[in-house]
Amino acid sequence: MNSGLQPESIRGKYSVTSYGERFIEVNKVLIKNSCIISTDSEPIPWQITNVDQLSRQVVKKLFENSPDVVLIGTGINQIMLDKDILEFDQSGEKNPLALLNSTSSGMVVRADCMSTPAACRTFNLLVAEGRSVVAGLILEKFSKDENYAQ
Repeated sequence: MNSGLQPESIRGKYSVTSYGERFIEVNKVLIKNSCIISTDSEPIPWQITNVDQLSRQVVKKLFENSPDVVLIGTGINQIMLDKDILEFDQSGEKNPLALLNSTSSGMVVRADCMSTPAACRTFNLLVAEGRSVVAGLILEKFSKDENYAQ
């Protein structure tokens, strides 16, 4: 399945222009490995090939530049991760969209998990709204014989 995406308006420098089971295309550049994409910087390789490799430290890196929203594309299927991996205390100064934590005066930010195709679509919708978004997108290895292009 190959899905070309054409949002009405793109307000970030980068958007997903197409995706399929084994690739993502960002600004018409083909990517065949898991990657981290954001609205304001070039995609970077992500050494994650399945959700079992995700840890709190790995996910926390997605929050480094205090984006409005963090997405995790978990591969072909949506896999819900434990909140201990997804939630972080953060000052409200840098992230005005963080959720209030009722147990303290701090803020809690959380990554949203969804399938990688859904994360690609959601990324573009949020970019069109002018939001700052970071997405860690997992492209799974589909067979033992297949190697992804670098």
